[in-house]
Amino acid sequence: MSSIKKISGVVLVGAVLALAGCGNDDSTTTGGLSGGTTGGGTTGGGTTGGGNGTGTGGTTGSSTTTAHTIVLTYPFLDRIQNMGGGVYRSKAMAIVTDSEGNAVPDGSVVSFNIIDSVIARGSISTAAGDSITGAVLTDADPTKANGTTATNFVDSYVERNAAHRFITSGDHVFLVNKADAEDKNRVISSAAGSIGATTLTMTSSYSKAYPNTVYSSGMTEYVVGASLLGAEISGLDTDGNLRTGSAVTKEGIATFYVTYPANSSTINTGCGSVSSVDTRALPLGSADVYLVASAANSVTTVDDRFCFGSIAGWTLTPDFNTISGTATIKMLLEDGGDKVNLPFVGVATSVVITKNTGGITVTLDNQGSGPGVYVTDQYGWFSSTITVAGGASGDTATITYRTGDATTAVSLKIP
Repeated sequence: MSSIKKISGVVLVGAVLALAGCGNDDSTTTGGLSGGTTGGGTTGGGTTGGGNGTGTGGTTGSSTTTAHTIVLTYPFLDRIQNMGGGVYRSKAMAIVTDSEGNAVPDGSVVSFNIIDSVIARGSISTAAGDSITGAVLTDADPTKANGTTATNFVDSYVERNAAHRFITSGDHVFLVNKADAEDKNRVISSAAGSIGATTLTMTSSYSKAYPNTVYSSGMTEYVVGASLLGAEISGLDTDGNLRTGSAVTKEGIATFYVTYPANSSTINTGCGSVSSVDTRALPLGSADVYLVASAANSVTTVDDRFCFGSIAGWTLTPDFNTISGTATIKMLLEDGGDKVNLPFVGVATSVVITKNTGGITVTLDNQGSGPGVYVTDQYGWFSSTITVAGGASGDTATITYRTGDATTAVSLKIP
């Protein structure tokens, strides 16, 4: 499966990544096509977006200004806003250019879709009899979000709000690897029989069949999902107002935001390797975020780097800061916004003996990938056992814990 994984402002230790942030804001007007049911979202070459957009067609001299490339980019500094009430908003940009690197005309519409829950996934292999042709995706052996547990489209589900959520009409199917841009985003039809054990029927046909001479058997990968954990996407119109599901360009740039709940049950969703160990959302791997941007239907990009990131200014708080011998310390990791407890984050350590007259040794246990490596639990806590051997009165050491931009130290002194 595709392995482009999530935006993170800090590197986590072990198999888990620590995160630094993402977010967005609710809006009211759609101003035109929002990409909710057409599998692409916009219609180029004319006016779209309820008067706010000018489409993406046109020429300047001998150079075309038709949208050809969309690149999503996320700021590193001042990225996430704390909206209060347990809501964070993350800013992002879509750069839209033609094939010569020219900005598309101001007011060109870019449509967005986002999913935060993957219900099924798979790859299209001729050996298994799979295919994508017309409006139908056929996969003889789809899997759950973890990519290993076999399922079928009728029985595949995620657990959300203490209930099973199965695949339904209106859910998105993203071709996340090895597919033409115009085929990357489709929506499951509401027609009778559109969801079968091995087939999904879309609201619109694919432009090409898969596999094909360009994308051979097993190369084309897909995910099926919906926004079930609270992710919402909006963009700015020409007047600087938020509109649901789309934005318009100015000098080739469309500004958009993702809003998501920021609490210990949702923070870090989809960040790094977190989804593979995220026991807050079952089955494992299902809490994963994919963002799609489209212009003129034929230009679409799928981005899986976004996540429910935290705000910098993390703090590590131990239940006590000084010890005189072997001890177990509990420690809480919180972010710098609403002081949200941060789950599934790796913490590294170092031990420095500052005075040693009695042959003192200090060792740490581990819950991560090696001695002195820890991972916070789903509530943002971890325990560290410090074992002290030998030493004489007055011997000292400092045990330092680090993750993201947070550092704290525990002092040891032999009485």
